[in-house]
Amino acid sequence: MRGVLFDVRWPDGTLTTFYAPSAIIGMILEADRSYAIDELVTRSRAALGAASERAAAALADLLPRAHAFGMQDRARIERLRPAD
Repeated sequence: MRGVLFDVRWPDGTLTTFYAPSAIIGMILEADRSYAIDELVTRSRAALGAASERAAAALADLLPRAHAFGMQDRARIERLRPAD
C-alpha cells in the first residue's frame, strides 16, 4: 500500500508534514478538518500505532509537537496526499 503525507497546521500557525506508510491514515484523519490536540493524538495513534517501524517513527515525530500545546487546542489537517 502506498504511503501518505499529511500536513498539520498547529495552533501557533506553523505547518508540519508527516509521513504515514499506509493510506489508512486517510480513513482516520480528514483533510480540511480541525481536531482537538487530544483527538489528533488518539486518531494518530490508532492509525500509526499498529503499523511498521516507519509508522512508529512518524508517531514519534508527531507526539512531541502535539504535546507542546494544550490538549483542547486545535490543529488542522490541511492536506492528505500520496507520498512519491
